[in-house]
Amino acid sequence: MYRKIMVAYDGSASSELALQQGADLAALMQAELHLFGAIVSTGGMAIG
Repeated sequence: MYRKIMVAYDGSASSELALQQGADLAALMQAELHLFGAIVSTGGMAIG
């Protein structure tokens, strides 16, 4: 049913759970798993 699954990951506990569930679902469906990494930054670190 699913061919590609995308999971957003930011290092939080809820994204850890989403990643695990996404990986399990991808294995079950023999689908590709794509990981989207999100970084939270402060104003001083948002250079480039």
